[in-house]
Parts: sequence; C-alpha cells; structure tokens
Amino acid sequence: MMNNKIISSINAVFITILVWITFMSLPMQSVKATQTRKDNFNKSYSLTGNGPTDMLSIAFAQVGKTGNDLGYSEAWCANFVSDCADLAGQSQAIPRHGAVSNLRDLVISAGGSYVTSPIPGDLVIWKNSISHVEIVSKVENGVVYSIGGNNGGTGNPKTNRVAGERRVTSIGTVTCYVRPNYSDPIPKLVTPTINTDKSYYVVGETVNISWAASP
Repeated sequence: MMNNKIISSINAVFITILVWITFMSLPMQSVKATQTRKDNFNKSYSLTGNGPTDMLSIAFAQVGKTGNDLGYSEAWCANFVSDCADLAGQSQAIPRHGAVSNLRDLVISAGGSYVTSPIPGDLVIWKNSISHVEIVSKVENGVVYSIGGNNGGTGNPKTNRVAGERRVTSIGTVTCYVRPNYSDPIPKLVTPTINTDKSYYVVGETVNISWAASP
C-alpha cells in the first residue's frame, strides 16, 4: 500500500494540473486599470463652482500635454475625464473609472442622463475600433466640439496627448452623449409665499404683509 504522504503529493500535483488546464482554457480578458494623475495637472485655471465650466477650464489648461507628461501609462481618455471631475469637485457626478463603458454607466447611475442635444460639459462617447470619451466644449451652428485626452493615434499612451478643441465628427462616429448630474452650488430661485392679514382692502387702511422663501 502507498503511504499517505505519497498519496497526498499525487493529489496535490493532480489538483495543480487541473487548475492550470482550467485557467488556460478561459478566454483572455482585457483588463482596464484606473489611474489618477491629477497631481501632475497644470493648475493654471480658476474654478467658478459651475461644474461644466470648471471641467472645461481644467481640460483646456492641459492641452498639448502627453501621457508621459501627466504620468499615465495606459489608455487614459476616461481617466483624464475622471481627473478633471476630481479637480472640479464633481467626482459624485462623474465617478472614477478607467474604462469608457463603465464610466458611462457610473455617470448614469449617479443621476446623469442620455441626451440628443448636447451642451458644454456633457460627455461624448465614440465606439469605433476602440471606445473613447471626451468633454463637449461647445456647440456652434449645430456643430459639436470636444476636448479630451489620449489623442494623437501614436499607438502609445505615453506619447498620446491632450488634443485641443475639435469637431466630434472628425474623431469618428458618436455613440451617445451623456449629461452628468453636476452639483449646483448656486441656490435655485423660488417663488416666495406671501400672506396678508386682510381678505379685502380699503384705501387708507394699514395692511400687514408677510412672506417666506426657502432656501
């Protein structure tokens, strides 16, 4: 009879081989990491508290910078948008993710919405051979423009750059526009509630008026 140590060793080898075969039979998965490089951003911009305005101010301040300048080492268009959102104080509206489709889904889950008539600050997403996301910068005479990172077509995220404002149609076929649920630091205007102490008025009488408004 074989002793227990030999049997245990044979079982261990068999299990190892089985696990290896199972792993090798799985389809290869494309992994997208999430990188934040906001500390390397050019800080020559001013924040206003308006989400779309601040997102664009931050993005435009980085035009011409390469992935190597900013410190990205993977496809970084989604990471660039997330870093702009962090610096603009809009990370709740645009939760961080390095994959375009996941970023889109997180923005929708955070209260964002799909739109067909984009405005500055919306996100524009393309799907050609690869996915790509940028920030809508302006709409002029019906033409939509955007700005974003990981552009240049060099094939290397370190040498790709932040491109300046361009027509979205020059990049490829747009899949969708997404409007983030930007936080608004400015209180919304409300109609005050007005009350008086009389239901009808006589000339010369005193009328007491009170009102309330919130916020």
